[in-house]
Amino acid sequence: MDCAKECEVSINGSIEVVERLEFVKKDGVSATGFQVTSGDEGQLVVTGGEFSLGHSKWQKGVWLRPIFGKWDMICSLERERRHHAAVLVDGSTLFLIGGFGKHRIPLSSVDMVDLQSKSVTKCADLPTSMYSPAAVLLPDKKRILVAGRNLVTIYSLSRNSWDVILGVTLPQGIEFNRALSDGEHLVYLTSTHNRGLYKLDIRLIDQVELVGNFSRETSNTCMMGRDVINFSSDEFGEERVVEKYSNSVFSVIIQTESTEFDFSPRHCHGCLSLPHY
Repeated sequence: MDCAKECEVSINGSIEVVERLEFVKKDGVSATGFQVTSGDEGQLVVTGGEFSLGHSKWQKGVWLRPIFGKWDMICSLERERRHHAAVLVDGSTLFLIGGFGKHRIPLSSVDMVDLQSKSVTKCADLPTSMYSPAAVLLPDKKRILVAGRNLVTIYSLSRNSWDVILGVTLPQGIEFNRALSDGEHLVYLTSTHNRGLYKLDIRLIDQVELVGNFSRETSNTCMMGRDVINFSSDEFGEERVVEKYSNSVFSVIIQTESTEFDFSPRHCHGCLSLPHY
């Protein structure tokens, strides 16, 4: 997703720009490191970002849009944050995990935003500072799994505490930035500037295994049903590619050249599936 545009891929394989996110732009500068996440009912939430790196101009608003509605800033964050993870629970509670703060300092802090009461609560810190961590809500909706900085850790919502999972074999030289749940026992992991699709069985949590490789780098991935979708833009050209992993097969859905949109080749602002009505 371009940092000022929301794009939609339809079932017939076309791409359409449906909305421009004006609130992530200030004085002609697009925010860096903001995050977009979605809920089961199709609501979208935008958090974080910095407009001019090194100038302390931050996007602190928590912006919410129902699937049929308009964007509204429901509250403002006290803590500056970019390149964090955002996990939405039951469409009403948002967890902001790690990222960068002022002076490019990696964060271990975690904030919980109640989208109904519009309150922000500090949660237990991560075991270590992380930026662009891979985070996903597990199917029981009681735990959040985070992979980053060469460790896997799980947050318990009820206990407000983190448990580091010991003995997990992680691939060398890869920092995961996206975690995707299949709704059962598999978590898929991807990394920017890498083409591999990896999986972790949460029943065992002992080894991260390589499933296979997409044809392009996995900077923007999401789950659509049981399929893993990858959106890729050529950082130095106009090529845009959408591909999927389905039933153990990798295939290209769209390959085109365009200057109208891109999929953020360096960082994932937000890549997610929405319900279709």
